[in-house]
This record gives sequence, structure tokens and C-alpha cells, in this order.
Amino acid sequence: MTLRARRVVERLPWVAHGGIDEAELERQGLEPENLLDFSTGVNPWGPPPMVQEALKDVPIGPYPDPSAVRLRRAIGTALGVSPDEVLVGHGASELIQLVAWAYITQRRRVMIWGPTYGEYERVTRLMGARPIVYRQDVEGPGAWDRIAVERALARERPHVAFLCNPNNPTGHRLSGADIRRWTQRYPDTLFVIDESYAALAGGSDLLDGTQPIPANCVVLRSLTKDYGLAGLRLGYAVAPAPIITTLRRCQIPWSVGTMAQVAGIVVFTDPTVSVWLRQVVQNLRELGDRLRQSVQSLGFRVLAGTTPFFLIHVGDATLVRNCLLRQYRILVRDCTSFGLPAWIRVMPRLEASNARLVQALQDIRELIKDRTLQDERVLDGFPGRPKFNR
Repeated sequence: MTLRARRVVERLPWVAHGGIDEAELERQGLEPENLLDFSTGVNPWGPPPMVQEALKDVPIGPYPDPSAVRLRRAIGTALGVSPDEVLVGHGASELIQLVAWAYITQRRRVMIWGPTYGEYERVTRLMGARPIVYRQDVEGPGAWDRIAVERALARERPHVAFLCNPNNPTGHRLSGADIRRWTQRYPDTLFVIDESYAALAGGSDLLDGTQPIPANCVVLRSLTKDYGLAGLRLGYAVAPAPIITTLRRCQIPWSVGTMAQVAGIVVFTDPTVSVWLRQVVQNLRELGDRLRQSVQSLGFRVLAGTTPFFLIHVGDATLVRNCLLRQYRILVRDCTSFGLPAWIRVMPRLEASNARLVQALQDIRELIKDRTLQDERVLDGFPGRPKFNR
């Protein structure tokens, strides 16, 4: 007897993400500590000092609280919602998976606005459903156009709709007022609004404490980007209590570890963390503005949205990404996996690091102009400054 997985699993494609892949670095003979990573959306200063201090004495022997009561209560207090309307997860990606397990079946229509985060489509296909991916022209005047979204909803009447807001990788954003109107107009659609980057774009329009969460809406948040807690994997969902109860039924036990829970409690209860975050967001925006201007001055087209990260048109994203990695020890996000093979995405870092990226892009720009940078053969000759002669 031959053991076979479900057919849909065997056909499921891998989803590329940003961040350092140590297996790839080993093949290239590179060390992760020598890289400058512009490929993720994490703030370059790392976690708040208050969180790092609190984690020093956290006991790791006992099981974590399976329901994360203290953390859910802290989040609820901070957002003005009941703890019963909060679910803590192993990053926003686990919460996306829980939505799929709970609400997506083979016959249900799932709408996704793209280009966007690949996990929405992956979990939809994993459940045997075929996603309706509504792709918009990232450069067009109608990019992330609320009227176009409205028409798509009216035409498809999806059971589940995923919307990354602000969007990854483009930074486009739709207003909370528009989203609330759609939830009222289409009560049979579950709207899953991924706000993982909302704090870096000025805050949430849906979780501002002025109105209750719509009855058919789940808002996902991540503490990875703004608070620099990617290694702990921590996110949360806010939704009406019946939806949260449904999602909890699908969650594996102890999915959020003790250290992650302690970190989250500090984030939502220590007032100095809020001050720290406001300064981080302001500094990151200033760094992003300066980096965008520098890249544009080199002659590259730049697509900027509401987030500190932005897209750069380089022609061949995979080739440029590989060149930056192998020749300059710089990692950027190849947006081919988003369906944008001519674009890379970068998240600003500190000034000295940004200057290194600009210098590398200036070198590459000259190679693009004289058509020297055309294929992988130009990447031979490492280490040292690249030898682009064939």
C-alpha cells in the first residue's frame, strides 16, 4: 500500500516569505550575522527594552496558559473590547489558518485582493477551495480602488473575503469606513482584515475604540513588525465573541508560549512601551522617506504606499535580489512570488545600512543601463566587489 496525502496537499505550492533562510545561506557560503536584512517588515531596532527586561526571568518549565487569559484581558482593556472578543495566536499566520479551518470548505467562494500575502491563497487551497484572486494594477490610478472592490463583492458574493490593510507588499490602504459599509451590505460574507502593518501606517481604523467590531468581521494584528517580536511569534484576532469561540475550537493546545504571552502583557500594560512605539514609528517613517528619495534619485521607479516599506522597480527582481545577496551581503524581498517579477520590496533600516543599500543599487543601476546585468553568470567571482565581465 502506498501512503498518499490528500491530492490538494500534494499540489500545494510553497509560499515564499521574507527573512533569512539559513539553508540558502549555507549553499552560498554566507553567514547570517554578516547580512543586512531589508526583506522583512520588522522595525530595525528590535523589541522594546522593557520587553527584553521582562523576559529575563520567565520560567520555561511549566506549560503556558492555554487560554492566555491575562494577555487577552490586557489586549481587551487596551482596545476597549471584551477579552471574549480576543484570541491570541502563534503569529497572524496561525490565525489565518484557523479562519480557514473554521470557515472555508470546498464549495465556498473565497475572495482575495492581490497582489498580497500568499498565506491567504495557500490556506484556501489547502481546504480544497478555489480562491477568487482579484488582482489590481499596482501602478494604476485605480490601485486599491474602493469602487473596484465594491463591484467585485457585488459580483462574486464571497463567503470569505481576505483583505490585507495596509497591503503587503504595496502599502495601499482602504478606510475603515469603507470596510464597515461592506460588512453591512454583505452580511453573509466573513471579512478577514489583516492589519499586521497598521501600527506602522498610523494605527487601526477598525479598532479605534469608537465603534464595536462588525458582526461578520475578524481583524488580525501582529506584534511582529511594530514591536520586533518575530522570533516569539505573537499575534491576535479581534472579532465578535461567537466568531472567537469558533476559532478557539480549531486552535491547537498551548500554541502561544509563556515568553510570548509575557511579552504581550508588557506591550499592552506598560505605558512606556506606547511612548517607545510612537518614537519608533516616527523614526522609521523618516528613515523610509529618506531612503525612498535616495533610491528615486538613482533613477529607479518607486511605489510608495502608507507603510515604511516600499517597492522598487528593478526589471528582474530575482536576479537583482541574488546579486545583492551574493555580492553585497544585502537581502531584499523578491516580489516574484506576489506576481510582481520586476519589483523588490525593502524595509528601511538605520542610516548606515540604508547607505550601503543605496550604494549597491547605484552599482546595479549602472549594470542595468549598459545591459551587463542580464543573467546569473554575472554573479560568478565572489568574494569581493563583483566581477561583471563575462
